[in-house]
Amino acid sequence: MSKTAVMFSGIDCLDKVEHRLQVLKMPEVLDRLDKAQFYLDDVESSVSLIDYLSASDQIFHSSLAIKALIGAATHVGLYDLLLKFHAPPDYLVGCSLGDIARIVCSGALSFEQLLMGTFHYGDHGEKLHGGSVVCVKSLFSPLSEIEVELIQSHGLYVAVYQTPHHFLVGGPDEILNAWIDSQSTKALYSIRPLCDKPLHSTFMNRSKDHAFAGMGDLLIGPFKMPMISATESRLIESSEDLLRDMTMNMTGPVKWWQTYRWMIQELGVSKFINIGPAETLIRLHERMNIGSDIEVIDSLQLEKQSAACSERSFVDTIEI
Repeated sequence: MSKTAVMFSGIDCLDKVEHRLQVLKMPEVLDRLDKAQFYLDDVESSVSLIDYLSASDQIFHSSLAIKALIGAATHVGLYDLLLKFHAPPDYLVGCSLGDIARIVCSGALSFEQLLMGTFHYGDHGEKLHGGSVVCVKSLFSPLSEIEVELIQSHGLYVAVYQTPHHFLVGGPDEILNAWIDSQSTKALYSIRPLCDKPLHSTFMNRSKDHAFAGMGDLLIGPFKMPMISATESRLIESSEDLLRDMTMNMTGPVKWWQTYRWMIQELGVSKFINIGPAETLIRLHERMNIGSDIEVIDSLQLEKQSAACSERSFVDTIEI
């Protein structure tokens, strides 16, 4: 029996202005943004989330805290929309921003806790100095243990290892820039600066603590939907296990490559619905060369297909 997993994207889910304008047309998203505005007004009353969402890229990327808050609220709104035309999935999985959103959609945390925790995590992350992350794509083969040790010997770290050919390296700016500029590094990797913040690394331990403090008492409730850990490729079993997974997701590598394959091979998942733009998920699937029997789709694209089918059914009924 085929199974479906809903995947919640990370912090870059709304990076393209066309995606931001698209979600602004969704009543479910607007409803969640209204609730988010109510909570935001208590800590930062000068920002309109609707205006911020429709602003230019330069403005949208200027605040990690506001960007994260909008993304989290949007994720939950899009999931609300999905359940109006699609059966509940078998599993929920996410990373960074999407990790917390999937917990709220499972029923384990409140929407308010999501908002405040996300805002405080992003706000503290903005204030960290002397750390950056670069996206690195290997030209030849996966990182060997020797290469990992060499990176660490420079005072850097592998922040995220999503696929054997795609990973993030982070550390102090001066050391990181020297590593990027070295001829030996250039000979091995194609390097593109990604952002000025560390992601999924021990460097974010303090921001994790601020996020948990912002959530208040972490009263984790029972799950309505099974959740999958993207840090260890397994089902989350209890409230205590979920709290541990939240910590690992914020402060350690997220293993999308292994988790994706595990869901297909061990859980029998054959349909992945990405909440929001699915370009990254589709590229991951293509690189893994698993097979053509796995469906990978954007939730908004799926909603359009559903609406088209309903319209055709209505027309057929009238003609009959």
